[in-house]
Amino acid sequence: MPEHTFYRDRGKRIFDLICAGAAVIVLSPVLLILFVLVRIMHGSPVIFSPTRPGKDETIFHLYKFRTMSNAKDENGILLPEKDRVTGLGKIMRAASLDELPELFNILKGDMSVIGPRPLAKNTLPAYPDRFRKRFAVRPGLSGLAQINGRNALDWNSRYEYDLEYVDKVSFGYDVKLILGTLMKVFKKGEVTIPGTNALLSYNAYRRLETEGTVLPVGENGRRPEIGGGFSLPRVRKDGAKTDPMLWLPKVSDQVFSISGRCAIELAIADLASGRKVKKALVPSYCSFGMLQPFIERGIRYEFYEVTWNGEYFEYKIDTEKRPDVVMISAWFGTGRDYTDEWIRRLHKRGIAVIEDVTHTLLGKRPGSEAADYYTASLRKWFALPSGGWLGKTRGKLSIRPFLSGDEKTQQVTKAMQEKEDYLTGKADDKRSCLIEAEGFETWLVLSDCMTKMDSLSVKLLEQQDTGGIIIKRKENARRLMSRLDQTKGITFMITRESIEDNCPLAVPVLVGADLRNDLAKALSEEGIFCHVHWAERMGAAEGIRGRELSLVCDQRYGPEDMDRMAEVIRGFFAEHPVSRYS
Repeated sequence: MPEHTFYRDRGKRIFDLICAGAAVIVLSPVLLILFVLVRIMHGSPVIFSPTRPGKDETIFHLYKFRTMSNAKDENGILLPEKDRVTGLGKIMRAASLDELPELFNILKGDMSVIGPRPLAKNTLPAYPDRFRKRFAVRPGLSGLAQINGRNALDWNSRYEYDLEYVDKVSFGYDVKLILGTLMKVFKKGEVTIPGTNALLSYNAYRRLETEGTVLPVGENGRRPEIGGGFSLPRVRKDGAKTDPMLWLPKVSDQVFSISGRCAIELAIADLASGRKVKKALVPSYCSFGMLQPFIERGIRYEFYEVTWNGEYFEYKIDTEKRPDVVMISAWFGTGRDYTDEWIRRLHKRGIAVIEDVTHTLLGKRPGSEAADYYTASLRKWFALPSGGWLGKTRGKLSIRPFLSGDEKTQQVTKAMQEKEDYLTGKADDKRSCLIEAEGFETWLVLSDCMTKMDSLSVKLLEQQDTGGIIIKRKENARRLMSRLDQTKGITFMITRESIEDNCPLAVPVLVGADLRNDLAKALSEEGIFCHVHWAERMGAAEGIRGRELSLVCDQRYGPEDMDRMAEVIRGFFAEHPVSRYS
């Protein structure tokens, strides 16, 4: 980390207050005129306040003037961003006038005059570890990247400039960048509108980087790729239900939503219909998708510490903080008894509990009977275009999703079909399917929680051979663990014995912090794409984030695939001295 200086630790904040305060006073007539023009041209609200990751990835509300109208198509759906940016909006973007309300973010302490620009919150999971240093300082109204190319820069170049700024923070450097920013504003160039071909989203850019390896077609007519998103399976013409969802945890009422994130938000909405929900405790080890529903509902949240004790995750939940609701999970199926005890303890105190059972969904004990709600992301387990599940353990749900998700899921359905064409050698380019898939994920982050699971996913879910999937995943996990049993450099976070009670979502391992990313890269170069749970911190403790890697063991693969993955991992550690872990 950069060394401490007076300006970095204290002086920069004083400088920000002076600059932002003076700017608000001087520009108050401009702010007033823009407020009126935006109100007339774009309607209400005048201020657009999306959430963004700030210092230490802490989420805050960014203030901007709206640059888009609410224009909709004939079906009442908002048009794409590029079609809703008005003439006034284009002028405001080119001159950065839409960003003037961020002066109030600076006065609040969310931002600084100069620093890395705050980027979309849904990009947090995609950041490589080395770029996370940009969160060591407050985001800025402008920054080094903005005066060296602005949106015209490719993503890696932009972030390299951000890291350079973090290392060079000083009073003189900030003054220099402020002057450079003013010159750029007067030139009014290098601005790209999202949704056009000139600017690929960062998530799509990163997905192409991490999953872009193209393998030759094998003798069996398929490319030997492991991991990544599911391809599209066929719907059986007879429509028979192999397993009519009897595998789901027993609940009093349930609904299927378009995503696991929406399922959590529906649980919060149902809970709020019967009591006040103002404060929540959420685990420090969680994904952005789990946290977002609380942010969107305006519920004040605090992290409780989650630590790995070598066998399971332990929680440090302070019930004296009197939360209205607690989010909890038995990660990777570990510590089921421990999690049950905590949920019973919270239940006795009258605290509502939402248990995310995604990791334990197909296990013998997926959730605690004392929990109020179960939520799960079904797309983590099955080849579905969409799918989240909400179960209420006692009573009926007062709110149910009613919006159709069929139209939007056409994009991801196309991506899944394109991936199947790629895997079977009918197409040689993965770029289109990866961009289409990531475009759907971007929409999914912003989707209305009242959106139902699409009809194709409902049919596919009804035809899942869940019993066969459980057997397959367990066999794959056991084989992978047996092939890597004597490999020095990794530590399994589950045991072969625990697999009997809990069907594994993946085989999670801990790798030395200095080698986890190198191992993931080595695997991806061989067409093996393993997931990290969860890279984003959002202001919480780092914990095991820098060391965890989830090895693929799902039903798409057989023993030969597990052997190939194990061989790559063993070969990687053969080239890296174990002493690096001491």
